[in-house]
Amino acid sequence: MACCSGVDEMVKNPDSYSMKAANKGLTVMFCNMNGFTKMSERMAPIDLQGQLSSESATELKTWGAFVPAYRAQDWDHSDVLLLNLLRANAKKYLYQLYAMRIASIRMRAYDATWNGAINFQTK
Repeated sequence: MACCSGVDEMVKNPDSYSMKAANKGLTVMFCNMNGFTKMSERMAPIDLQGQLSSESATELKTWGAFVPAYRAQDWDHSDVLLLNLLRANAKKYLYQLYAMRIASIRMRAYDATWNGAINFQTK
């Protein structure tokens, strides 16, 4: 099973791994395609990339550009990317939610210390 090979290796050789914190880039792919989870459990992560349609790959690439623009408070660029995402998938609530957040955030002053996180005050 490709998803757990790293865990199996850690169990076999626990002294080879450190619990020391590290700052590393990480890509996580969430996919809402029929049968994708079962298929992904049998494939290496790099092989999954070829299973995506060109439309899905373009959407993921656009999302990948949107997140850093959003965190950098580049609202004009974020809006353009979000419009493209909404054209690709108008019903995706996540894109609608970020469009509403950006509209709300644009009304506030620029905050150089903001890291892109939203702190909710209510449940």
